[in-house]
Parts: sequence; structure tokens; C-alpha cells
Amino acid sequence: MRGVIDVVRQKDPGLKTVAILGENEPFSKEVAAGAAEYAKQLGLEVVYHELYPSNTQDVSSLLTNIKAKNPQLVLGAGHLQDSLLIVKQAKDLGVSPKAMGFSVGPSSPEFRANLKHDADYLFGATQWTSALRYVGEDPWKTPQAYAQAFKAKYPQYGVIPYQVAESSAAVIVYQKAIEKAGTLDPKKVRDAVAALDVMTFYGKVKFDSRGVNIYKPMAAEQLQPDGNKYTVYPSEVAEKQAIYPMPPWNQRASR
Repeated sequence: MRGVIDVVRQKDPGLKTVAILGENEPFSKEVAAGAAEYAKQLGLEVVYHELYPSNTQDVSSLLTNIKAKNPQLVLGAGHLQDSLLIVKQAKDLGVSPKAMGFSVGPSSPEFRANLKHDADYLFGATQWTSALRYVGEDPWKTPQAYAQAFKAKYPQYGVIPYQVAESSAAVIVYQKAIEKAGTLDPKKVRDAVAALDVMTFYGKVKFDSRGVNIYKPMAAEQLQPDGNKYTVYPSEVAEKQAIYPMPPWNQRASR
């Protein structure tokens, strides 16, 4: 969630306080810890950092604690249902920071479909958007060309889920590894994957000793009141300026 923190800091250099909620499972726990570490590196004060159980149906007590801390930025590290729950209960409790962002949720069409205009102003981390500027060694080469090809094949999609792009990138990686290995022998293909260093429409793919792709940065999106979602970070590929601060729940026009 570095991109979410960075875009908020760009809009508000005086940002000082952050609260972080995370699901108590490995992925979300690591994301929450990483966000807290990055915030502290930037000199921000993490006024609240708490985990909730998986499949929880109520985070109101945690949000009540956050409200008492009055942070400027609230971050959620969980999954789609967690993000929906946090937003709904934050509205009910009047938890109104200047910005809210989530590791998972805003990039999914279901997020807007469930929250309607309550999704406005919220930030989301995303692995990929068609606004990014990569030139890859693959059939599409650029995010824009990939998006055009995908929409031509599947016109029912208004927004291209990043999961589609990353899955296509995985196939490209597998193809490149097989070509490099010159065989279908599993161990040799595995070693070729591990040694791969390739640029794709999805970004650069190169793995470290843990098997983690470490070179491709995340992007940040924001759902805006016109009903659309825009890439707002990195700033050099932003489709629109981020809207900040988000208005308090009780000051929004009823819809």
C-alpha cells in the first residue's frame, strides 16, 4: 500500500497520522506490517495497528478505537468482504478520516456495485492498470494494447480486472521459461523461471530467492464521484488527480 500512502502525502505534505487494520492471515498481516513500516520510515505516526479474525462480521469495536485516535489516513489490509465491511461500519460510526485506502477491494467491480456512492473517494492498491507505461517482450507489448485486445474479446467488461492481466503475464513467463530451457523437463523449466528477467506489458518480472517478483511496482486507484475509477499513482501515469480530502459521511449529498 505504499502507493496509497504516497499519493495521499502528495496531496497533503502535512500528513502525520495513520491507522491500520488487517485480517489475521499471512497475506494481509504482511501487507499491514509493510504499510506500518513504510509509514514509520516516512516519519508518520501509526496511531493504531490491529488485526481482526478471518471471516469476521463485525469490526465496529476496532473502528470505534480508531475514531478516538482521529487519524488522517485509515488503511485496510484484507480481502473484498473485509473492505466492504469496514466501509459500511465506518459510515455507520461516523469514522471520517481525510482518506481511506485498501489493499484489496476497490479494484474489483463488486466493490462499487455493493457500496454505490459510498465507494466515492476511496483508494485502492492494484497490481496493474491499463494507464501504466510499459513496453514488453510479448504479443501485446503495452498495457494499452492489452486492454484493447481484451475488450475486443470480452466487451461485457467495463473494467479489466488486474487478475486477468497478471494471469496473462504468468502464461508469458511460463512460455519464456520453456523457450529458454529448450525442454519440458520440470526442473529445467523451474530453473529457467527462477532465472528469468523479462519485461512484459504487465511490468518487469524477475524473481528473488523467495520466488517473489520484486521489480514491478504497485499502482494506486481512486473511485471518484463520477462513478469511474482512475489511476492516480504513479503520478507520471495518473489519469486524473486524486480527490483529497474525502468529505465526512455526514456532509455528503444524499443519493
